[in-house]
Amino acid sequence: MIDFVVKKKKITILFFVIAAIGGLYSFATLTRQESPDITSHSAVVTTVVPGATPENVEKAVTKKLEDKIKEMQGIKAITSDSRENVSVITIELNKNQKPKEKWEELRKKVKDAEADLPDNAKTPQVNDELSKTFIQTLNITGDSLDDLHSARESIDRWKDQLKTVQGVTNVTVVGMPEKQVRVDLDTQKMYNYGVSWKQVSVAIKGDRDKTPLGNLDNENHRYQLKLDESYNPETLNEIIVSTTKDGNQIYLKDIGKAYMSTEKIDHYVYHNNKPAVSMTISSETGTDIPSTQKIITQKIESFKNSVPSGIQFENVYSASERLDELFGSLSHEMIAAIASVLIICSLGLSLIDSIIVALAIPISMSVGLMMAPVFGVTFNQITIYGLIVVLGILVDDAVVVNDNIDRHMLELNQSIDEAVINGPKEVFTSILTATLATICTFIPIAFLPGMTGEFARPLPVVVTFSMIASMFMSLTIIPIFRQWYGGKHKIENEDKNKPAGLLGKQIKMMTNVYANKFMPKILKSPSKFVIIAILITVISYSLMLFIPIQLFPKADRSEFLINITNQTGSSIKDTKEIVEDVSKWVSSQPDVKLVSAYVGGPAPAMFVSNESIGDGEESGQILVKVDTKKVSSENLIKEWNTKVKDNFPQAEVVPKQLQLGLPVGKPVVIRIYGQDMDKLRTSAQDVKGKLKSINGVTNVKDNIGIDNYSYKVEVNESVMNKMQVNYSDITSTIRLINDGITVDKFDDKNDLSDIVIYASKSNEDPMIDFQRLSVPNAIGEQVPLKQLVKITPSFEINSISHRNLERYVEISADVTHETTGDMAMKQIKQEMKKINLPDGYTWECGGETIESVDIFVDLIKLLAVAAILIIVLIILQFYSFSIPAIIASTFLLAFGGSMIGLFITGKQLGFMAMLGIITLIGIVARNGIVLIEFIEDERKKGVELNQAVIKAGEARLRPVMLTAFTAIVGLVPMAITGEVLFKPMAISIIFGLMYATMLTLVVVPALYIIIVKWKNKFFNAKFKTDSINKNI
Repeated sequence: MIDFVVKKKKITILFFVIAAIGGLYSFATLTRQESPDITSHSAVVTTVVPGATPENVEKAVTKKLEDKIKEMQGIKAITSDSRENVSVITIELNKNQKPKEKWEELRKKVKDAEADLPDNAKTPQVNDELSKTFIQTLNITGDSLDDLHSARESIDRWKDQLKTVQGVTNVTVVGMPEKQVRVDLDTQKMYNYGVSWKQVSVAIKGDRDKTPLGNLDNENHRYQLKLDESYNPETLNEIIVSTTKDGNQIYLKDIGKAYMSTEKIDHYVYHNNKPAVSMTISSETGTDIPSTQKIITQKIESFKNSVPSGIQFENVYSASERLDELFGSLSHEMIAAIASVLIICSLGLSLIDSIIVALAIPISMSVGLMMAPVFGVTFNQITIYGLIVVLGILVDDAVVVNDNIDRHMLELNQSIDEAVINGPKEVFTSILTATLATICTFIPIAFLPGMTGEFARPLPVVVTFSMIASMFMSLTIIPIFRQWYGGKHKIENEDKNKPAGLLGKQIKMMTNVYANKFMPKILKSPSKFVIIAILITVISYSLMLFIPIQLFPKADRSEFLINITNQTGSSIKDTKEIVEDVSKWVSSQPDVKLVSAYVGGPAPAMFVSNESIGDGEESGQILVKVDTKKVSSENLIKEWNTKVKDNFPQAEVVPKQLQLGLPVGKPVVIRIYGQDMDKLRTSAQDVKGKLKSINGVTNVKDNIGIDNYSYKVEVNESVMNKMQVNYSDITSTIRLINDGITVDKFDDKNDLSDIVIYASKSNEDPMIDFQRLSVPNAIGEQVPLKQLVKITPSFEINSISHRNLERYVEISADVTHETTGDMAMKQIKQEMKKINLPDGYTWECGGETIESVDIFVDLIKLLAVAAILIIVLIILQFYSFSIPAIIASTFLLAFGGSMIGLFITGKQLGFMAMLGIITLIGIVARNGIVLIEFIEDERKKGVELNQAVIKAGEARLRPVMLTAFTAIVGLVPMAITGEVLFKPMAISIIFGLMYATMLTLVVVPALYIIIVKWKNKFFNAKFKTDSINKNI
């Protein structure tokens, strides 16, 4: 093959030119995203039950839906939360399931359960689109809420226009309550007139129930008949509700007032302390962020031409700006890495050889990117870091081929034409095996199940095809170039003895020392050197006890969040005041650039691992953006943690760094299972007390909380029956006080809005409002509510949670920088043994710790698969079981080096560090394969064992050192200035490769000698025995 490509050099060069152009085209057109597209393995079923208590929701809705959903196969967990008026069920699939098919099945199961739900329950909503691609969040600010509400039509129009952008699938608006026609009824006037709310409801429905008139046809024309209709909701005040005994008409305006209003405000938004409406734009998976953002920006600029007075657009955060920042820093890292590799190559190669060897980098990367779209891989941070990881390895084959061509010319005195054929041929098998070995460490990553697999999948795709391209280039372009260049520049005799490269002399001296002085010592006492290497490696493995484990690190970015939880039972108005106070305090702090506050729920899901605090009147979240040139968000959070506790003791205010990687839950999670809520609450308090006593554990909370304030309604059934009243009449009447009763829709020409009737409330004690209510009975009489029920102040449980259909309480906590979730959980498990739970109650760990175990188990399986694949390749090449064992020993050396690196730098052992360790085994196997193949070839030529080992060390030291150091320096920029997420990966590879390379040059020759001598001794003994037996 090599003969052919060298002879047909024009065809070979044309092929690589086409590949390079294809790669450049792919680079220019590849979809750009911050992270790979990830399919959510979770879905949420939400069912609204107006007026229902948590117990009623649990019994009538949650249990029935859970029972039906449980029939599905492949479910990891069903978690539910039954709260006032709503049931929320979260379904999590096993990681090997196909979400699309399962969510279709889920919809069918929910549909089947609908018939068993209460009549007043709304249709359950299934949301499986939990992994949309975020594009941008912007705030529309005004001087007051009234200004924003008056701009409703403009905001709705802008929302609709943004939805027309190609790729945009959803535009979510928060802080703008839906329009509602509100009918406030004066209960005292209604009682005086003898009018019930049911009569009002019937009258409004009758007025709105207008049957379409259709068309009128005559001989010549068709006429559409259209009823003149008012679009002013205040015309409802002229509806006749009833008549008095004297025959006078009673209008709606006589007993109440109808007017256009809004639904109850359940969310507030502030941008730098100004009232705002939040607008979040999301797209379908696979959308190119920069091009979509460009169109959105153009749209927003066009909106500014018709902006109402006082209204402004403010950008909060966009994926595009993150991409600019990310790709900008990555470009610098890439350039620095390529420059570093070029410099390292030039230390042991001539300048022209270094340049042509370095050409393997862009050409191989081009091919890798060219194949990315075929496998659905986008251009994201994983893709780029995959290229950086493989960058230093891409020149390995080229260095080995180039070095062997030099050896054939300089040491074996072959002509350039002979050397460019024989040199690559000699190392072809080892290069092929080494390349496949490296690929074997990456390919299993593509088979990681679930979201972790989708997250890491770009890595094996770009690395595999880049490595294949690198191998072909080293075996084709390098010989072609060397033949062309050698034909034009003849090597003089004096140049043959002159070592190539800036440090050529030094490298040659080091090679002589290694081969002629150090190697004989190894061969003299190989066992001693192996034992020393084992002892050093064992010590390095013991460092694992001191390395913190954290699946994904915190992000040290300019953005971070502040979670605010008000006291249970607090109104949204009270929470709003606290959030406003916190926002003003944050805005007054130095180096703060932006403060976007959200009351009634979390900030929009702008970040992959953004923690959702859930919706509720007690909840709030603030997004803070700081100037990272002047201050670190990590240090700022440490400083603020104490200050916010002192300044805002009335609520829980917790600044938190963003989480990188994938969402894996809280660092500390304990779940207790049982049926009695009081016992669960007591047990939760015991556990919380233990957690708070552990150093580094903070923000301890549970999902039960304290009871809400409530009013207990006791119905006098005997009076109810006597007065001909039913439960529905009573509950509907009481709902008039707060939730109201929806009776119909109103068309204001722009939208259809609910018409909702309410009982006018006083600002006095709510008990007075209850006493003013009257319930209509079966014969149309008004029965005072106070005759039918007894209402007393009480307390009501906040929520009832299930996990896999069983009641439970979850206690969760965060950890400070002083510890990790893994370290904290070890202490917590010891403390849990001291707690005596009620009989029949059980507990388990959850959150990040359990997720870490699951993911690490998958990674260890991949590690084993990769090692087996490499060993099989080596067996096929050398037809030996002992040589794979020798090379496999370098895997253990590499792992030890990684542990040393993580320990020295203080980095955590997590997902990316483990990926680095997996990729190491293929990289270090290359050196062992190249070294042993030379020894085997020399022995086949009849060279004595020790001399063959020495010659191999002399011939292969330079390429081994150059290839190792090019891989190391290529990763140095990532380790020093790279993203926090990828630093552990770079460090594990750098230290592992450095450590393994040094010991490989010692352990591999030593083990080879030991095994060969043991084999010779065994065969000699066997031969001697066979000879004696034969003589006998």
